[in-house]
Amino acid sequence: MKYTGKINFDALDIESQEFKEIVYAVANGYEYLKLVNIKDRESSVIKISPLLDNLIGDSSPENVPVFILENLILPEYKERFSYFINVDRIIDTLNERKKTDTIDIQLLADDGSIIWLRVKVILISSNPEDGMPWSYLATMTDITQEKNDEQKTFEALQVAFDSAQQANSAKSDFLSRMSHDIRTPMNAIIGMTAIAATCLDDKERLSNCLEKINISSKHLMSLINEVLDMSRIESGRMVLSEEKINIHDLVDSLVSIIHPQVENKKQHLEVSVSDITHPYVIGDSLRLQQCFLNFLNNAVKYTPEGGCVTLSVTERPDSSADSSIYEFIIEDNGYGMKPDFLNHIFEPFAREEDSRISKIQGTGLGMPIAYNIVSLMDGSIDVTSIPDKGSKFIVTIRLKVQTGPENQEASSDTQKESETYDFTGKRILIVEDNEINLEIAEELLQMTGATIETAENGKIALDMVRESEAFHYDLIIMDIQMPVMNGYNATMAIRSLDRPDTKSLPIFAMTANAFVEDVDMARNAGMQEHIAKPLNIETLYSAIKKWV
Repeated sequence: MKYTGKINFDALDIESQEFKEIVYAVANGYEYLKLVNIKDRESSVIKISPLLDNLIGDSSPENVPVFILENLILPEYKERFSYFINVDRIIDTLNERKKTDTIDIQLLADDGSIIWLRVKVILISSNPEDGMPWSYLATMTDITQEKNDEQKTFEALQVAFDSAQQANSAKSDFLSRMSHDIRTPMNAIIGMTAIAATCLDDKERLSNCLEKINISSKHLMSLINEVLDMSRIESGRMVLSEEKINIHDLVDSLVSIIHPQVENKKQHLEVSVSDITHPYVIGDSLRLQQCFLNFLNNAVKYTPEGGCVTLSVTERPDSSADSSIYEFIIEDNGYGMKPDFLNHIFEPFAREEDSRISKIQGTGLGMPIAYNIVSLMDGSIDVTSIPDKGSKFIVTIRLKVQTGPENQEASSDTQKESETYDFTGKRILIVEDNEINLEIAEELLQMTGATIETAENGKIALDMVRESEAFHYDLIIMDIQMPVMNGYNATMAIRSLDRPDTKSLPIFAMTANAFVEDVDMARNAGMQEHIAKPLNIETLYSAIKKWV
């Protein structure tokens, strides 16, 4: 008789209802349960589930282990399972003071599916005199789902491991690239500085050294910025700002920046701006400029001398009344790219292997950064390229259109200020804890005729303002990360002083914290301007002229 899904309490000789409930609760987790009396070599099946019942067909429930061994078990488990179910082996194992013994096996069902079973023997009673086992339970549990979950977990871990290995390899490759790319401008800076020190009386040679130091410094800064930008993109911390932009001014700015490189390679730059109905838009001008400069820089770098680079901008109508679609096309007749590389062009550190471009400087981060900036703006990039014919990038971005009379106010970022700065009679307090940075800022400002006072942290600056007469200072330039009191707290403390000048006193942040959220934090603390390090002299002077 089969006790399919039920408990054979007759085999247990149990009268107590309470004990029956305990047995039922224990047996409920098993597919198969058999009580074996070692002394009498008798056994009784207590439970067999529908799963096993279907598998064994007309075979006796008492014979389940043998039937599985002969008909269902996969070949690789057969020898081990045969050894496991041997009664003498079980007795010897339990006699070694073991309470249980377990084996996992795989069965092949008629429908071709794989079933995992966990077979276990559990010691029930033993001779109190010599400890020899008297009886044990033989159990089987369906662990197919558990094994499937384990396999999925293993596969996921394997994928994670492979990804970690790839990331580690990419990291090593990146460090190798960056070591080379950073050492190149650093070598120029150090070398040219050494040469300059030996020719202080030769103004022409000294000027040439300083010019090369300046070029290498800017290249080094661009490398650092690209690495930081990529890091922030990957961590999801890049934030776009919203400001007024004049499309024409943006294009003029791009042309003015890229033009020296075009002239150096004797190339021809064609610029076309057409069908611009809404030149005044809202967006992140810095990121837009960074994005398109990446495309233009690449076009110039990967086009031989005498080649042609084209920038064209057009506006297309949008379904939304408050926005418009702008299409930027950057095209060149340079080296072009192979079709298989186009699938990887926006991957970090990807660079095509071509002997003609092996000496061209680059980190392989410019295109991924541009791609992510465009993606953040819900834009798209289409690329076509033919080896030895050139490349064409079509960047499409939707921008919010400025409305109202204020839309005639173009962003002042691209407007040139006078190159002459005279701040004679103005008193400026510089708050900076780094001696070299302080010396640089102090020297640059003294050149304009300004009177300079200094403080090495925010607390000293606060005390100096508190103890000075009203309107003693015309401007405070404040570092952010300083000991004792940082620039944010110092600014807020100065603004809270009960005196007539501190509410309107211009305070600038001058800091290496140069991201959008850093600018917002500076303004929230009460600062009017944010000047990023390393200092751009024109930007610093222009900001001072604006407020002082």
